[in-house]
Amino acid sequence: ERLAPLLLDPLFERSLAHSWAGDPAGVDPQGAIALREQVARWAHSVGRGRLQLLCGSVLRPLLAEFLARSGIEAEVLAFSELPLDLSIEPLGTIEAPEPRSGKAATAD
Repeated sequence: ERLAPLLLDPLFERSLAHSWAGDPAGVDPQGAIALREQVARWAHSVGRGRLQLLCGSVLRPLLAEFLARSGIEAEVLAFSELPLDLSIEPLGTIEAPEPRSGKAATAD
């Protein structure tokens, strides 16, 4: 068998898991928007209901809930749920958003 899921950048996944595990409202809004937008683009490109994401077991239920609330159909799987002999060929990687500059916009 073969699985072609999206993966999360490891640092981004750790950041999401850390902030969402304590309180899902505690996630950085920029990170949540970047995640939602990237996953939505991939979902559109692969077709409705065919997208799979693979992540750690801590993040899996939180990510599945977030995507469902965002109206994105995707199957979210944890590495620990997969058979050891399953071949994984990543479709792509969800990257962390670029850090914002420290400059605030000002009105003239």
